Amino acid sequence: MNTLEKKIDNLRSLYSGVQILADSINSETAEQTIAAINLAKSKIDMSILELKAGYPPEMLKPYNPEFSAAAKQILNSFDNVITNHKSELAHIQAEIAKLDSQKKISNYQR
Repeated sequence: MNTLEKKIDNLRSLYSGVQILADSINSETAEQTIAAINLAKSKIDMSILELKAGYPPEMLKPYNPEFSAAAKQILNSFDNVITNHKSELAHIQAEIAKLDSQKKISNYQR
């Protein structure tokens, strides 16, 4: 395996790790997971800069669609986490509103 292939495999591994972390975000571990994602992102950015500095764009171009798709999957994972969190918040807000209404009714009955 030549050097370019090794660097591309390393980049694939980093993207895969970020995908796994993005899929595992939850409210209890969000801060640690996001910190780990940021660290991996900085490693990805450094790897991309090294590749751009060391290889002509023609050699890297075949890999662009693969990494664009990986980045989109990661974004979709974040979107799913946000959507789930919004759904949970809406449910909690509805419960709070229901409890508030019950509190008002019990105050009126006194």
